[in-house]
Amino acid sequence: MPYDTLLASRIRAALGLLPSLVEKKMFGGVGFLVNGNMACGVHKNDLIVRVGAASYEEALFRPQVSRPMYHHRRGLKSPAQRESPLKRTSRL
Repeated sequence: MPYDTLLASRIRAALGLLPSLVEKKMFGGVGFLVNGNMACGVHKNDLIVRVGAASYEEALFRPQVSRPMYHHRRGLKSPAQRESPLKRTSRL
């Protein structure tokens, strides 16, 4: 299944001025890396956002966060989660 290219364009526009931004195709979607670390991305229709380890548990209880991110049925050790496309705002 292809990823949401409109959402990827919105992320690109929001982050485009960062000099260290790199866009990389990964996990069947696209990831946006800052200084070599994934900051966010798009997988299918979901926005993927990386949060710091200290904020991970708190972030899971936010209404716009639909679930933790899993890859091959395992939770990622580097904290990240997806936001449901129905919960997106105009700010991404």
